[in-house]
Amino acid sequence: MILEDKTQVAELINRCLKLKEKIKPKDLEIYNSSFIDQKFSNQVCDIVYKKKGQQIFFLMEHQSKIDYSMPRRILKYQIAIMEIAIKNKRRMKKSEKLPLVIPIVIYTGTGNWNVAKYIKDCQEQLSGLDTMELGSYIILDSNEYTKQELLDDKLFILKMMALEKSRNSDELYSNLQEITQKKIEKSNRDILMRVIKYIYKNTLGEGKTKDIIEKLSSGGDKEMIIEIINKDREMQFQKGEKLGISKAITQMVKEMLQKQMSDKDIMDIAKIDKKKLEKLKMV
Repeated sequence: MILEDKTQVAELINRCLKLKEKIKPKDLEIYNSSFIDQKFSNQVCDIVYKKKGQQIFFLMEHQSKIDYSMPRRILKYQIAIMEIAIKNKRRMKKSEKLPLVIPIVIYTGTGNWNVAKYIKDCQEQLSGLDTMELGSYIILDSNEYTKQELLDDKLFILKMMALEKSRNSDELYSNLQEITQKKIEKSNRDILMRVIKYIYKNTLGEGKTKDIIEKLSSGGDKEMIIEIINKDREMQFQKGEKLGISKAITQMVKEMLQKQMSDKDIMDIAKIDKKKLEKLKMV
């Protein structure tokens, strides 16, 4: 009942936050007297106020016992209030700020409150890294590199970022040619072949795709090629589409025949007999 009195709440906020510009009772409106969110198992925080004219919320939470999960609970409430506030607005503008949720815990227990006030104080820390503020992130922005820097970098994902930034099929083909001229680890070669085959094939066209695949294949060994084809076969089986599997095996056999692999290796990998193999040779 006390927390539903705006005068009392305004004084409480000013006392706890030590604001230079004092909050006045007329600045406040009750957002929800019993804030419940189904996603968080109907956990109830006591009362939420909103500052009129701004997406600023004051969350009042009363505790009669020490709760060491409080930082995590408060975080859940903050995120839920922010999401609901954003959802209530039809469309956010680029210049518009995200809602601010300020929690105040009112404790009336017997022992002194000894729970962490900041979630970072109860999180694991990575040695050598300054504390990550919750909601912050590290950005790896391809625009901070030139195209040549992306292609020349030892980190393979940067090379893939260069492909992602290709403006047309000619530039994509040129970037792929440059990548294939450098030494590529076996695992990365596997990934690149899949990306070309399943993502960039339509952009490159049949001829350019075949050319790049052949260059990648020539840089590997027979075992690597068998491994890649075998993985493709396993992926097709996982889809559980009988017609798709049949087409995939046919395509696989064609590729192995083009690489002049032995009949025995082809039959072992594709799980087909000699009669089936001979039929596929005629396709």
